[in-house]
Amino acid sequence: MEIFFKGLVLLLGISGLLLSRYIFQKKRAGSKMVCPLDSDCETVVHSEYSKLLGVPLEVIGMVYYSFISISYVVFLFSPESATELWVFSAIAITTTALLFSCYLVGVQAFAIKEWCTWCLTSAFFCLLIFISMLLGLDGGLRGILLENKFLIGIIHTLSLAVSVGAISMSSFLFFTFLKDLRIADWESETMRTTVQFVWFSIAVVIMSGIGVYLPHWGIFLAQGKLPVLLIAFVVLLASLICVDFLITPTLTRISLGENHTHQKGELLFLRRGAFVASAVACVSFYFIFSVTFLGGVLISFSTLVLGYLVLLLCAIAGALIFERIFNTRS
Repeated sequence: MEIFFKGLVLLLGISGLLLSRYIFQKKRAGSKMVCPLDSDCETVVHSEYSKLLGVPLEVIGMVYYSFISISYVVFLFSPESATELWVFSAIAITTTALLFSCYLVGVQAFAIKEWCTWCLTSAFFCLLIFISMLLGLDGGLRGILLENKFLIGIIHTLSLAVSVGAISMSSFLFFTFLKDLRIADWESETMRTTVQFVWFSIAVVIMSGIGVYLPHWGIFLAQGKLPVLLIAFVVLLASLICVDFLITPTLTRISLGENHTHQKGELLFLRRGAFVASAVACVSFYFIFSVTFLGGVLISFSTLVLGYLVLLLCAIAGALIFERIFNTRS
């Protein structure tokens, strides 16, 4: 059965590589793509979201699927070469790819508001690869995580630190750009790049966090930290989705004069919502960062929840006051 799932991962990896290459060739040739879902693939693959930190997503897809295909050729035909680190790297990269695929599906649904059949197929391939990879593990997932717990801990620590810095910078730029209630084209491009980096770093935090907490989830659950961290993460993700998929695209469309039914007071409402959501996201991440590094310090679940709620209320109040000051000066 393990050989079957490894073979399935190889087949999916080759299929994903061919799909990514198809998109790459079509874009390079400037020819129109056929979209079986009768939607607008062209709008999606040529949108401002079609690159990650300047690199076309189809190129990143080709690199990822090539890595998976080569890895599973080795795992199938030379099992003794499949080191624990190699297997763990494949799982970690696939988990990150799956989480980023979820982000891209959200972009299609809320920001671009168009669907690309090939992009959705690639996301589905990532999901199937992830599931098949876990089912095809020789020693089980827990064994892999325990074997690489030191490396996972380092990745989790670094990704948390990078994410805190990234989300702080992103929020600062967002507040600065919102002074005039509008987001210019270059400001939108800058925000898009920083937001992509934030989402990528969050994907790494989630991936490494699973590796840290899953092997000892019972202990962390009993301490009360894990449930609070999950609550804070849900609030964080909801805030970022609100800012990145709802508020920012609307402000950009208004600023660039695109089709939009404008309502009285809408700009002020959007800016106020952006300030609150960004503040909540920042405080949530700072809280997650702090609780994670409390280590063996025992704090009750109720104390952590109360502290988090107080921080959220302070963040919301501070954001509204800050927005009022901005509104008075502008």
